[in-house]
Amino acid sequence: MFVIWGWGRKSKPTLYLGLKRCEREGTYQHFYVYRSYQHFSLFFIPFIQWSVKYYIGCSHCGLGMEIEKDQLPKCEALSRRLIGQKKADEMLNYLRNQYCMMGHDEHTKEDLMERITLTYDIRDHEKEVEHMIEAVMEEDRPQKFTQIV
Repeated sequence: MFVIWGWGRKSKPTLYLGLKRCEREGTYQHFYVYRSYQHFSLFFIPFIQWSVKYYIGCSHCGLGMEIEKDQLPKCEALSRRLIGQKKADEMLNYLRNQYCMMGHDEHTKEDLMERITLTYDIRDHEKEVEHMIEAVMEEDRPQKFTQIV
């Protein structure tokens, strides 16, 4: 008889915290509260967990900051008030399409806000939609690249 065992660290997203600017990348990305823990597994099944930590991090690059467990209720309350990631992605795609169809120079934030209110119910989410519009308009700006010689 043989036994397969192992250990390691896992991180799983637990709460969606909306679209924020990532400090590392400089672009808008989805942020989550992650639960990170070390575990011992027996036959590939996590058996014992220890050293549980929580942190807020970027879903794209992983840049984050550790938070205390007592801050989780505030994060949960915020998460309940926000648009979910699936709906946010749908709205972002709609805004990108509108932005491209009308020509980039013709659009203002107000035009995009008006268009999205005709399609989606954004009551109580105006600030989030403003962030989305900023993200879409920022995507079109030329990126600064440095030439490596």
